[in-house]
Amino acid sequence: MKSQQFVLNGKATLIDDIPHVFNKITKSVEADMETLYISIDPIMRVWLTGAKTYLPALNNGETIHAFALSRQIGNNDIYFGSTGLQTHFTKTKDQIKIPRGVIANMVKNQVPIQYILPIILNGLPAYFGLIDLCKIKKGSNILISTAAGATGLFCLQLGLIYECNVYCLTSSELKKQFLLQNFPLVKVINYKEQGWQDKLPNIDSYFDNVGEDILDQVLLKMNNNGRIALVGSMGSSQDFNKRQGLRNTNQIIMKRIKIKGITFNQELNKFKEGFESILNYVLTEKIKLFVQEYNSFDEVPNQLLKLFKGENIGKILINLTKPHKL
Repeated sequence: MKSQQFVLNGKATLIDDIPHVFNKITKSVEADMETLYISIDPIMRVWLTGAKTYLPALNNGETIHAFALSRQIGNNDIYFGSTGLQTHFTKTKDQIKIPRGVIANMVKNQVPIQYILPIILNGLPAYFGLIDLCKIKKGSNILISTAAGATGLFCLQLGLIYECNVYCLTSSELKKQFLLQNFPLVKVINYKEQGWQDKLPNIDSYFDNVGEDILDQVLLKMNNNGRIALVGSMGSSQDFNKRQGLRNTNQIIMKRIKIKGITFNQELNKFKEGFESILNYVLTEKIKLFVQEYNSFDEVPNQLLKLFKGENIGKILINLTKPHKL
């Protein structure tokens, strides 16, 4: 069986390096798994620098990390896992089998099965950050950065479900208008505009997708005993070596702010609870997903670059499916 793969060829320190570190190869493999959908995620920017995260650091010639939904050839079971940028492979022990009942329920409610990827990778961090850590409640002021991104859109909708005062940060007028048209109850601030900080109210909970200077400015607006969920740290994604630190850390001490890093897989004992909660909101149309799909494996480098140029709204998926019965 032939498998197409993207392997690492150098390190992408600068954002313009990204297309050049993808080396596409085709090789013969003994495989029992077929990739259906690949998720394009910000963490891939870090992996392409060779940095170690919750996955091992990549070396040249190794398959580039990526999260995907895949199908076991022969029985049609669907699995989630960090199986990398490859079309066919041998099943790994860390893949999570998606219960057939979940698949059937999604099909019954006309929810595409590929939405499992954003529910896990973006919905779970939103759930763990806002519900579990920040414990948002009616009338509280919550702030979400990169609110038009895949995780941000989950967050703002959770905030609206809980009847919070939702404030959103985004990077362009186009995204601002998108958010206002789809969610007229939220307040949207373009952080590229001068004086954006002055438009912020006092904040009870902040869901941070970017870190760096924006986090530093938000610290000044946090209420006493506020809570911050840290999910991203690449505000200056143009150059990995020029990331900025924080200056206003005294605010954390004086205001007794609680800060915690959040990942989708941080608490496996709560994984099922979080997944079922977010899936239920999707099935009952309390949460709407915004997904951009591309039907070519070759689109991976282009779409990752698009993500870091801020040209996407919502989730980017690569769709490699062939007709098959679930």
